[in-house]
Amino acid sequence: MGIIYFLLLSCLGLAIAAPRRNCGSAGEVENGHIDYSEGTEFGDKIVITCNPGYQFIGKQGPRGMVCGDQGWMGKLPSCKAVTCDPPPMIVDGTFSPIKETYSYGDIVQYSCQSGLTLNGSKSVSCSDDGTFQPAPPTCIMVQCKDPDVKNGEWVQGSRPPFGYKATVTFKCRSGFIMNGESTQTCEINSEWSPGLPTCETVTCEPPPMIVDGTFSPIKDTYTYGDAVLYSCQNGLTLNGSKSVSCSDDGTFQPAPPTCIMVQCAHPGIENADWVQGSRPPFGHRATATFKCRSGFIMKGESTQICEMDSQWSPGLPICE
Repeated sequence: MGIIYFLLLSCLGLAIAAPRRNCGSAGEVENGHIDYSEGTEFGDKIVITCNPGYQFIGKQGPRGMVCGDQGWMGKLPSCKAVTCDPPPMIVDGTFSPIKETYSYGDIVQYSCQSGLTLNGSKSVSCSDDGTFQPAPPTCIMVQCKDPDVKNGEWVQGSRPPFGYKATVTFKCRSGFIMNGESTQTCEINSEWSPGLPTCETVTCEPPPMIVDGTFSPIKDTYTYGDAVLYSCQNGLTLNGSKSVSCSDDGTFQPAPPTCIMVQCAHPGIENADWVQGSRPPFGHRATATFKCRSGFIMKGESTQICEMDSQWSPGLPICE
């Protein structure tokens, strides 16, 4: 019946698709792995890789094999443990440990002769391609120049010679303000990082004007230490410091004065007579001296001074 059915289909011109060849398992790779993700039928490809720490022996391969009409095409490769020859020596330096052969993952560490600095990675390791990675370092002389900061002073840190990672901290002298970072580090390129600061002269904006007064000299900009003197209109008295100066924080100190009217009342002292001193009106620092008339004795100070609060000081006496 089957043969008749086949002949019938053939007569009708209908094609019959033959099943694809299945190559099955390619075998085992010691210390390796076979990827069958494409499948195992005719035309499919498998990929062979070695486990970490192993590599293909010589030029043996291929790393990929195709399923053909006779089975898998090619021969499975072999994987062997990765070994590395000793890493390269470096000028003016050495490494440890020293062995004839190194295994995958072995690490060696480089060091330089005294006074020299490693430029690059201190440690290298035997990688899966049979070489040490990364590239070996070099030994170089790192020495930064003396850090000259004009109008600056050394505060703390290293002393010369300034080798790799030496640090210094500066501050500016009075009257100067720092532009940049105060602490500097000597880097592998023998340069200070982030870059030497500068000490610039402190400047101040003009001080504030005061009501009923003025100051001198008047300029657009003042530098550290410049002083101005305040004065009041006639009849008024400065309350506060007459002089203010440009300080190291860029402001005038102390606070500006004010102009006030100071006038003490007429010092009427019963049974006393004026002897000497100022005449009215009695402004700031006006003085008056009294004596008691015959038959009276003074209790208090005979000489009085008109103070900022428009009061006589130390207080009017009495004649008893």
